[in-house]
Amino acid sequence: MLIQITDPSVSKVDTDTMYAIGIDFGTTHCVAGLIRDNKVELIPLNGESFLLPSIVNYRTDQILVGDTATTETGPIHSIKRIIGRSLAEVHSILDHHPFNVTQTELGIKLKTAMGLQDPAQVASALFRYIKHQAELYLDQDVTEAVVTVPAYFDEVARAGIKDAARLAGLTVLRLVAEPTAAALAYGIDDAKEGVYIVYDLGGGTFDVSVLRMTQGVFQVLATGGNAFLGGDDIDATIVDYFLSESQLTPEQRRNALSHARHVKERLSTQLKATFDTPLGDRCVLKRETFEDLLQPLICETIKITRETLDQAHVNLSETQGIILVGGSTRIPAIETTLSDFFNVPIFQSLNPDEVVAMGAARQAHLLTQGGDSMLIDVAPLSLGVEMMGGVVDKIIPRNSPIPIRKAQNFTTFQDNQTGIVINVVQGERELAKDCRSLGRFILSGIPPMPAGLAKVSVIFALDADGLLSVTATEETTGIVQTVVVKPTYGLSEDAMKEMILDSHRHAQADMQKRLLTQTTTEAKQLINVVEQALFVDSDLLSTIEQANIQTAIDALSKALLDEDRDLIKEHMERLNHLTTEFAHKRLQKYL
Repeated sequence: MLIQITDPSVSKVDTDTMYAIGIDFGTTHCVAGLIRDNKVELIPLNGESFLLPSIVNYRTDQILVGDTATTETGPIHSIKRIIGRSLAEVHSILDHHPFNVTQTELGIKLKTAMGLQDPAQVASALFRYIKHQAELYLDQDVTEAVVTVPAYFDEVARAGIKDAARLAGLTVLRLVAEPTAAALAYGIDDAKEGVYIVYDLGGGTFDVSVLRMTQGVFQVLATGGNAFLGGDDIDATIVDYFLSESQLTPEQRRNALSHARHVKERLSTQLKATFDTPLGDRCVLKRETFEDLLQPLICETIKITRETLDQAHVNLSETQGIILVGGSTRIPAIETTLSDFFNVPIFQSLNPDEVVAMGAARQAHLLTQGGDSMLIDVAPLSLGVEMMGGVVDKIIPRNSPIPIRKAQNFTTFQDNQTGIVINVVQGERELAKDCRSLGRFILSGIPPMPAGLAKVSVIFALDADGLLSVTATEETTGIVQTVVVKPTYGLSEDAMKEMILDSHRHAQADMQKRLLTQTTTEAKQLINVVEQALFVDSDLLSTIEQANIQTAIDALSKALLDEDRDLIKEHMERLNHLTTEFAHKRLQKYL
């Protein structure tokens, strides 16, 4: 459920208090905004642009994000695709999205110039940059944010996003589903009543939500989507159309995908576009051919949309319109196909690239500055426990309003059974082996008694961020066991704390390393300039002067090997002093 209701616990505060921001952490771009003077303001993240490319690049001495990250080799694109996932889960996308990953005991890691990095660490670089830009924009510290996630993100992926933000120094006030954020933005701005579809085709994911708007009240009836369907896949379709038989290196593949993205964008306004392949060929793609290539993808989104309408128990005739979200919805064929198939108005009064961030900003404002409404979201997937025989008993069904707390009673299967293993699973399948296990724990100390007499109450509590805690209680003894479900492939709390402490411990050392690198570069340039001058104009110096300068060069070279910045600077000053007169003589010679 996404309902506007009065929240008595939220008090009005002075608008001079610290601002919280809303962040649309997208697969291909990030957008951030805030509410000031009751108006949405988007934060410039990329020069004057509000869109920050979701790209990170690790060098040995610094981390680059956004456009600057693309100028180096080995950029990491679409990190959101693999947060909280195992190597097996991302294996299907490695061909189209070549992550350099390896499997470890703590999950997958990305190989970078700074060593192995957890996906949450990579994502934190983007959050850290967004935080910095927001602080420059507002001229104050920014420590709180509402962050959007795809509607179907499970606990593992949601926890990974939250971990990434925390590593960047941001407290996540709420994780909000992307279509829900878009609904909030449109609901406040337009307030059109009726049943609507929020069709969100972003760079890496497809989300669809069916919601009802009535007198300012938003109710999400159902959500659906596909984690591996989006604009990135359109880019890959273009590349495969021209280069399906070619063996491309990962670098060539990345370049081809980048060129394909530009072709896709041009075809939204032009009838044809040129595609330059990394193999040196120049190809022409007509919009008509492009639209034919898109049909399987568009049909898949329509199929998911119909299924979501069925889950919401809504007839197509009840639908008042479709709200488009995500940059990929700018493709004319998508709007045309949706309009023809559903025969309802298409709404695009807000920028589809920015609408999610606008909704997140409004939610951040409501949670910090106070307001007359709040959001209640829905559980994206069913949650339950594995029963005897491997079947699943669903305790919190999919699309239940959250936060939610539900209890279920269980008993023992065998006589004198003194413990129960509780396997918490997530998914819509009937068998536990076909669902995702979120964690196991044991409730022990049950008094020996005949099978079926013990009473065990299991309580599932799903908070507003979609994060789960499970409590099991044996009623005759009062023994309680509680577990907060942690992502199998995410970061442990200790690992999270260690990363934060590690960043603090090494902050000064990292700065010293950066300064040393800069000084080393300057010293090498100085040596090169002096040696070139000696090679050309040594006749301007006496033998003793030449020897003194060469001695200074040797001393500076030795200091470079020692990596002592103060010593390097000292020898640079000496070399500059010894060559000052030499420079004057050369200047006079060539004037």
